Amino acid sequence: MRGSVARDDYAEPGDEALWRVHKRLARLIGYTTALHVLMDIGFNCVKPDIWLVRLMCRLGWIEDALPAASTDAVINKNYQKPRIAVAVITSARQIAQAMHAWHPEAPLREFDFVMVKYGQKVKRGQTIAGITRPLDETLPIERIKEWNPSSGWPTSRPL
Repeated sequence: MRGSVARDDYAEPGDEALWRVHKRLARLIGYTTALHVLMDIGFNCVKPDIWLVRLMCRLGWIEDALPAASTDAVINKNYQKPRIAVAVITSARQIAQAMHAWHPEAPLREFDFVMVKYGQKVKRGQTIAGITRPLDETLPIERIKEWNPSSGWPTSRPL
């Protein structure tokens, strides 16, 4: 083997290993899909797809990276940029750390699943762009809306 090859430490998948593996995988399957695969195999991340980015943007959870008042065109243009991915992953980690996951071994996957389901609406087998459901329809969205990243999980009333 020519040259030295950096050894990946997959037993401790910190951010350095996450982005190193992501860089390699993204070349093969794309930016967002690579993060999706990494989330599914247990890396400490979520997939910042259009649904999750749009929802987190509209809720003001990634305000520093993508303001809540951003138009759909701005969101669509920027959602695959690294700064947006970092903002979404950071916010999701904060929420996952504070939430009471049904499956504590995979809180980020659970968070992603719930958020994407609330951010999509299916019509005739296809999804329609945008948040199409009122965010206050049912719990846990009512509680999710109350969450503020700087103050932790909402405590206004128990579930």
